[in-house]
Amino acid sequence: MSRSAHLGDGPASSLLDPAFLARLERLKLVSRQLVRGTQSGQRRSRMLGSSLEFADYRSYYPGDDIRQVDWAAYARLGKWFLKTFLDERETEVHLYLDTSLSMGWRTPLKSRLAVQLMAALGYLALHHGDRVSAFSFRERVEQRLNSVQGRTGMFRLLRFFDALTFEGKGDLNRALSEPGAVPKRPGLSIVLSDGFSPSGYEQGLADLQGAGQQVSFIHLTAQEERDPSYTGDIRFLDCETGREKQVSLSPPVLRAYRETYRRFSAHVQEWCFRRGIVYVAVSAEDPLETVLFSLLRRSGLVRA
Repeated sequence: MSRSAHLGDGPASSLLDPAFLARLERLKLVSRQLVRGTQSGQRRSRMLGSSLEFADYRSYYPGDDIRQVDWAAYARLGKWFLKTFLDERETEVHLYLDTSLSMGWRTPLKSRLAVQLMAALGYLALHHGDRVSAFSFRERVEQRLNSVQGRTGMFRLLRFFDALTFEGKGDLNRALSEPGAVPKRPGLSIVLSDGFSPSGYEQGLADLQGAGQQVSFIHLTAQEERDPSYTGDIRFLDCETGREKQVSLSPPVLRAYRETYRRFSAHVQEWCFRRGIVYVAVSAEDPLETVLFSLLRRSGLVRA
């Protein structure tokens, strides 16, 4: 089998059909922080401005805009108060997709769901007025889409994900340690990976948090990886390193493997929870709609 998996040569629109996009527009990415931005958008920032969303009152000071005086409050209290509003600003959403070979090995379900899910999340952000950048990584950042916005940005985003290939070794920590891999301004970062990284995942995710990012980790694995059904003498090949290992898969060995994987998955989830990182476990066999409208909503990553 070739050590490369490609999503196909169809148009970018083949990732997400128009009917699905119409349903998708009912969802929004959830920001647990009020993010300071630079242009008008649909996500609230801490900057007080002139949007229509009321925030609070404060006392009037000489030089303030008299148009913001609440005359009804003045009539009741005999004092001048100003209405303040939350200025609605865009935020930056950063999408990081693991495109190492383990993400596309054997079953196309895993890689296909990965690109569809990330494309859908990017579409959500763009639809609601935010800016989006995207990165594919293995041992290093392989491809990047610089910040895009609006309808033109949607087409560029879909083309970016549709063109990705899955090959080579993966190393999340190493990739995110590269210059320019971590954003310089606060925003939302979503990382999707199977977590099979020789150096781990902790430092990379911590670096994103250290840069002021609200981080979410989507942990995508296949049923075959969590609960293999093989029996007997099997020769295993590490698809990323090429290393081979002969194993006799007896029931006790399979039980030990499943328990080891369970502990690994639980550790990732617990570590993310302690750090305040949104953790979402996704199976490659899950339908895209189930992931978006059920799993991600329950996790708090998106809302209706």
